[in-house]
Amino acid sequence: MKPEERHLADLGGVVGDMAHAWRVLRHRPGFAVAVVLTLGLGIGANTAVFSLVETLVLRPLPYEESEELYALFEQHESGQRRLPSYPTFQDWSREVDGAVGMAFARGVPITYETEGHSGFLLGSFVTDGFFDLLGVNAEVGRVLVAEDYRPGADGAVVISHRAWDRWFAADPGVLGTSLVTAEMAYTVVGVMPRSFSFPDWGADNDLWIPMSQLPPSNQAALNQRGFNADSRIVARVRGGPTFAQFQTSLGAVAGSLANAYPELSSGWTSARLVPLKELEIQGLRTQLFTLWAAVLLVLLMCCLNLANLYLVRGSARRQEYAVRAALGARRGRIIRQVLIETLLLTSLGGVLGVLLASWGIGWAGAGVLADFPRIGELGVNGAVLALAATLSVVTALAFALLSVRRTQGRFVYGTVRASGPGTRRTAALLSGIQAAQVGMTFVLLLGAWLFGETLVKLIRVEPGYDPEDLLVVPIHPPSPAYDGEEAVVGLYARLLEAVRAVPGVTSVALTNHGPGGLAGVPTPVAVDHAPTEGEDEPTAYYRTVSPGYFSTIRTRVLAGREFTEDDLSGAEGPMIVNGTLAARLGGPQSALGRTLGVRKAASSRADFGEPLLGRV
Repeated sequence: MKPEERHLADLGGVVGDMAHAWRVLRHRPGFAVAVVLTLGLGIGANTAVFSLVETLVLRPLPYEESEELYALFEQHESGQRRLPSYPTFQDWSREVDGAVGMAFARGVPITYETEGHSGFLLGSFVTDGFFDLLGVNAEVGRVLVAEDYRPGADGAVVISHRAWDRWFAADPGVLGTSLVTAEMAYTVVGVMPRSFSFPDWGADNDLWIPMSQLPPSNQAALNQRGFNADSRIVARVRGGPTFAQFQTSLGAVAGSLANAYPELSSGWTSARLVPLKELEIQGLRTQLFTLWAAVLLVLLMCCLNLANLYLVRGSARRQEYAVRAALGARRGRIIRQVLIETLLLTSLGGVLGVLLASWGIGWAGAGVLADFPRIGELGVNGAVLALAATLSVVTALAFALLSVRRTQGRFVYGTVRASGPGTRRTAALLSGIQAAQVGMTFVLLLGAWLFGETLVKLIRVEPGYDPEDLLVVPIHPPSPAYDGEEAVVGLYARLLEAVRAVPGVTSVALTNHGPGGLAGVPTPVAVDHAPTEGEDEPTAYYRTVSPGYFSTIRTRVLAGREFTEDDLSGAEGPMIVNGTLAARLGGPQSALGRTLGVRKAASSRADFGEPLLGRV
């Protein structure tokens, strides 16, 4: 037979084997469904988790040569780190050697108006060269360029893809649209790609504006060396000797600044470089790989279950193999038939797994994982499909090898024997698989129990207030109508009155931050006097609340009383402290009547950082 004829014959045999495999599976639907569903579950879980790992951990940042990008922090002698201020950035960028470039971003919330609507966006005021440093371009229009930073230049703004979708319906004609705030007017010149949102302020970043266009009301906070909040410094540093030179130079400059400003930088004698990638994932690496290990155990459990099914089915098909061998079928042909049947099943399981993973990824990305970095890039791409295909093929080969044992001569020609070495080996293999299943099941059940215990404990942790039936509604009064103090106070009073009249509302109050977690700008707290530079004073976060706030969130006042309407007037307003700060003052009762000094923390006001006295 000629080679061409041999190839055609082999191809015809493969097609015939595939048709035969399909007929065999159709006649045994229970077995086929069990295999496909089990593999679909195991491969789907692994595909979904690997998609997370690949997107968040393995995939590089969408910046040019992203491995050279670092976030810079001031570092204390104790190992703590803090965000640098803008004056510190200016010193670093001027005096530190070795960096290809360095840029600064300042986070500012902006309430704006356009011709059609008003809204609230979180923006970044960035220094010249910010986009060039990262190596990113706009999807629509352009990024900020040097001309946008010149004195007297028209206000230019680049918006995020999210803001483009949400507020402008992805209109390509968005370029040239004006965003008007109380103090400035900006013109949209570009839209960034969906994958770009740096810096991350704990929420999506929507705007990028030249630092030279920062409103005058924010200049007071920006120019304070002691204002270590809402800032990011990013630098591009080459590897090798250049990196070592940069580290040495940065440490030396940080040390000299600590000596020059001891009242602000006592103990902050060095700087720390964190790869931008590590800053983004922030501990997710270990959690994701742990989760992946858990779902690999699930896949292994699925395979053990299928191994039992294949052994039982292989024993049932020994007569079939014996008949085919007696009719002249070579062992290689039987092995090929077994392999094709197994590949068909595992391929169907892999396709089902990819579909389940795709559905699960979409559901999680829009819900529980919505706040994860770069979650918009999550999806079933080539790498994820390659993993699903690899798992399917490896599983098929493993089960094919398991089934091939039934085609060996002593199994095929000894089918009439009720016992023998083959039977004993099969029983031993079944026992071993069952023992492994029991052990794996025990490990998974123990892990699930520990996870459940942890979850229950987290649920039972008292947050310090009662979240039942508690709603938090953000309010962003539009500019410039409500920029004046009297206008905004009147608006809040009308809002309180209107909400109290809503059926079902039992209590309502105002606060500048929700009740959970740390929020706001940290401020030093001085006892019996205003804060002064150079003193070792405790740091606290303080919030502004209206009368009735504590009863609304249903938390106890350990000593003293809540605020009343009479407290709204007076030069020295009252303060309420938490138990931790009260303990430093001798306890709740001892804290009553003490005078505390803090610094005003509204960074958009000209009096930012000025002392504020209050009585507990």
